[in-house]
Amino acid sequence: MRRPALLCVILSLSACSAETVTEIVVSVATDLEIPHELALVDLLVYNQVSPRPDAGVGSPVVQEAFDVDPTRPGHLELPATFGLFPSGNPTNPIHIVVAGRTVDQQWNVTREARLAFSPDKILLLRMNLIRSCLNITCPAGQTCTENGCRSIDDPGIVEYFPRFPTMVDAGVDGPIPDVKPDLAPKIDGPPKIDGPPKIDGPPKIDGPPPDAPPQSDTIPTAGCFGGWCNIAPGTFSMGSPPTESCRDADETLHQVQLTRWFQIAQHEVTQTEWLAVFPGFNPSANVVCGGDCPVEQTTWYMAANYCNELSKAWGLTPCYTCSGILFGVQCSVTGAYAGNPYVCPGFRLPTEAEWEYAARAGTTSALHNGQPLTVCSGTVAGASAIAWYDQNSAGAKHAVVQKTANNWQLYDMAGNVSEWVADWLYPYPTLGTAVDPYQPPQPSAVCTGDLLAGVRGGRFSYNVGITRTANRASKCQSYSVNDHGFRCVRSLTGVTP
Repeated sequence: MRRPALLCVILSLSACSAETVTEIVVSVATDLEIPHELALVDLLVYNQVSPRPDAGVGSPVVQEAFDVDPTRPGHLELPATFGLFPSGNPTNPIHIVVAGRTVDQQWNVTREARLAFSPDKILLLRMNLIRSCLNITCPAGQTCTENGCRSIDDPGIVEYFPRFPTMVDAGVDGPIPDVKPDLAPKIDGPPKIDGPPKIDGPPKIDGPPPDAPPQSDTIPTAGCFGGWCNIAPGTFSMGSPPTESCRDADETLHQVQLTRWFQIAQHEVTQTEWLAVFPGFNPSANVVCGGDCPVEQTTWYMAANYCNELSKAWGLTPCYTCSGILFGVQCSVTGAYAGNPYVCPGFRLPTEAEWEYAARAGTTSALHNGQPLTVCSGTVAGASAIAWYDQNSAGAKHAVVQKTANNWQLYDMAGNVSEWVADWLYPYPTLGTAVDPYQPPQPSAVCTGDLLAGVRGGRFSYNVGITRTANRASKCQSYSVNDHGFRCVRSLTGVTP
């Protein structure tokens, strides 16, 4: 069944003076299925010289319409430099209107925001186009939300954050310079979580912490340390038996041997952890959930880029080559590791085999806690103990470490947000033992200019059937949605530091 897609629009609106450039990054998300319901996205910008429509006069200083590419759900191509504001006092409010048009060309879903800005800041502005606002028209000065029409000045509707320091004008006729946030060591990890068991979050990113196992051929210590869990090599049964309820045909049961120790994050990357690496840029659709909730709405590339920045901060060789920023980042496995990510010393996305081995934690049952699963929908007590899914989540993700961990003390492997993995959904072998299996993301007819990558784990928005440890899924690497996140791993032995 086709899932609701997410549309993320990144565009630069530049207001310039003689020496500075102000960039506003607009992130627009929608829960409308693309392309069937949403055909166009319109952007209009008004300032004091050209008031917004409810003032009765004036015209926008920027007015553009962008088509949704039916071959790339959730994707929109935009220019690097979008437009220049007329001269004037930059601290006066501007008005940004983002509207989604359905196939009948009606302006059914609209967001409007009023924003005062100064030329020494880059701001992130988030607005949502949501299904509950179809065919609703709000009074002047209000916008539609999931709770009805509310004032455009309501802080619960629009969030904007200071992002970068002053930028020297590098020529506004060309693209805005590729500026990345300061990654100086500042990461304290997420705040402690009050419910048991408490987790201090990952160690500060200023090199490996004192209790981190050495990256060498020395045998590491099994267990979890500072938010990271060391997993010993071993052989396990990957996939599911033909008798397992809710299984899919691509889950052929087979033997896998992993030959290296590896380290995996104890829980999904949280919004606090993400913001510590990328200050001011939170791609998540649900920020009300709080810093202990998983970051979501991340593409495969964004997840790989985060793992790369951890590698750099820890003094490890990155596993990916990345370019671009924000939602526009693109990453690929660095050439030396393209055929075998296991030998990369830095942080990376787990392979499917690593993910399932860690999730099973020595079990062979459908659920990693050994409880039975005989139905594919509805409420299942065994699943509710370890996962958030459609029957117990109230339609939203939750803070990490709220459900019971598996035998190796990993949390939310069965369900909260689904997680990107390194490879694609390759056909499982039927004979022999696969040793350190990996097949890179592959081209697909549904991913124009993109590759197909794997996604593992259940999610808060879907039924209990996908809380099974063997469940597999795949998405285009540029796909982003509010129930997809990730966690990073790194090899601990058999690599060169």
